[in-house]
Amino acid sequence: PVDYESQAEYRLIVKAENEVRLKAPYEQIQSATVTVRVMNENEAPVFYKNPIKVTVAESIVPGTVLASDIAHDPDNAKL
Repeated sequence: PVDYESQAEYRLIVKAENEVRLKAPYEQIQSATVTVRVMNENEAPVFYKNPIKVTVAESIVPGTVLASDIAHDPDNAKL
């Protein structure tokens, strides 16, 4: 499978050859470069553990980070 984050573009050289011999000025073989651009899709984050269990004290201060580094985003977006 192709993946935008790994490689966003591919270049291919396509060659075609006529089965029947052609007379001048036509060439027997022609080639063309084809560029394939991979569209980026938003992939969902992947959690390392499911469910995630966190134990906290009753006196925890609001805004305290309870867990970090719990998931990975294939799009390399910050979680």
